[in-house]
Amino acid sequence: MLIRMGYELIFDIPAPVSMVLMLYTHPERGQDLRRPDRLTLEPAIPVEDFIDGFGNRCARINAPAGAVADHE
Repeated sequence: MLIRMGYELIFDIPAPVSMVLMLYTHPERGQDLRRPDRLTLEPAIPVEDFIDGFGNRCARINAPAGAVADHE
């Protein structure tokens, strides 16, 4: 069985801030996805992926003030 996932999140940020986003599927379940999960941010912001101490895939961003949207 393949997993299809999707969501839309919009953050209204009053001032620039660093954020850690935990929106990915656990790396052990990657083969069960219909397509690789990746963040699509608006506005385009550099994303630094990393694996935390529990094995979760995470993303670190420096978000500007204003609306920041993520579409998966």
